[in-house]
Amino acid sequence: MAQALEKLFGRRKILSDVETVTETNIIEILSDALVTHALNRHEIEYLIRYRKGDQPILERIKLIREEINNKIVVNIADEVISFWLCMQYGKPVQYVSRGSTDLISSDIQKLNDTMLMCGKARKDIERFEWALACGTSYEIILPNAPYINRAIVPALQKGSATAELDEAPYNIYVADPRNTFVVYNSGLGELPLMGVRYITADKGKPEERTIYSVYTSTRYYEITGKESKLRLTKNVPFALGVMPIIEYPLTNTRQGAIEVIAPILDTINSVVSNSIDGIEQFIQYLTIFYNCEIDIEVLEKLKDYGAIQLKSFGENKADVKILNEQLDQTQTLAFVNYLRQMALHISGMPNNSGDSGASTSDTGRAVELRNNYNVSTMRADLYQMMADGGEREMLKVVLAILRSTVGTSLKLPDIEIKFTRGNYENNYTKAMILTTMLGNDKIAPKLAFTHCGMFPDPEDAANMSAEHYAKVVSEWERELNESA
Repeated sequence: MAQALEKLFGRRKILSDVETVTETNIIEILSDALVTHALNRHEIEYLIRYRKGDQPILERIKLIREEINNKIVVNIADEVISFWLCMQYGKPVQYVSRGSTDLISSDIQKLNDTMLMCGKARKDIERFEWALACGTSYEIILPNAPYINRAIVPALQKGSATAELDEAPYNIYVADPRNTFVVYNSGLGELPLMGVRYITADKGKPEERTIYSVYTSTRYYEITGKESKLRLTKNVPFALGVMPIIEYPLTNTRQGAIEVIAPILDTINSVVSNSIDGIEQFIQYLTIFYNCEIDIEVLEKLKDYGAIQLKSFGENKADVKILNEQLDQTQTLAFVNYLRQMALHISGMPNNSGDSGASTSDTGRAVELRNNYNVSTMRADLYQMMADGGEREMLKVVLAILRSTVGTSLKLPDIEIKFTRGNYENNYTKAMILTTMLGNDKIAPKLAFTHCGMFPDPEDAANMSAEHYAKVVSEWERELNESA
């Protein structure tokens, strides 16, 4: 691994002053974009390896007693990423209806079913893991052409309005940010111009091995070659009308969760490594001989037998002493704990040790506030709002594919995105909220199910409850009629 990068201030947003991508200007736009992308790629590669444990301490050089050179990686970076993955996407994202008609509710259920079939929950975790590590992430949404041709097209040809779904009519791919990027227009709003993903083939001419797949909202281009010699090889229509490569930046600065605390983590690695060196140097002490000469053979006997005989001559008394000095490990541990808590605080994680780790009588909400779980919730809300923009762009692509295949009446304003993560109100509190809202005639039941926080899929829960209530009422009316 290379030495630590001197400057890590987030990834650069790739901009172009071109308003429309055409066959005549796409080579120039791509060439300019690759210059910025190369800088981002270098930093992304560094951060990915850093998260895996390949950190600067492994390149440590010790000049004094170089044989004692411990290189300890305390991989808090992985701990931070694992926490936020569980916090933010421990439960799948769900889509609920913002409308009130049965048709919209039915189509919302179908949308959730197709998301389940294409593994959206797992891919959200994979995508968010990229964003946490390197500051940004990408998804590519494309029609599931084999399934559409095999099942949906024949159903439509037979005159069926819809086809039975056993696969999603679209696929969601999580793209590696090292070979994927989006170019934005530098004008007001910085709207996306084109999305790019490229691969490097193992075979073929060296100047043609790199293949760039470029999507706009209306065209698909393929370009081959290196940065200095690019050649357009394919130019075909792209019928969806929306760009299928979606960027999900973690924050506006496109900084990863570990990027802002990397200097602290490097310091922790250094302190812990030096502490282990101190222990080892205490055990492997140096022996000093006063007023005597010891040859190699006698020194080897000292190692074997653990004792040595010395003779004094005149006033110069022979003596042997051990040179050792041990670090104050208590202070070192306190310093490491301080650095660790600082890193966790900056990254928005809760302080699991409480106030100096002492046991207290606090319970419930008091513990959560003392340990900064409220700060974690606010940071999660920030990540959620950033992801919401990407989700809506993704839904534009999904709805375009659904309209052209199985059909849907949904429009983007009909859909509310529900990020369901572990909150810290107990179920009794949630049940009380649900009961109170259901008891108010001015509140629609679906709003009560959506906002109580009890159900991962409030749309499905509301529908199931409505069906159950209808059966209960029907049974009650039957018993009433029989008794009459």
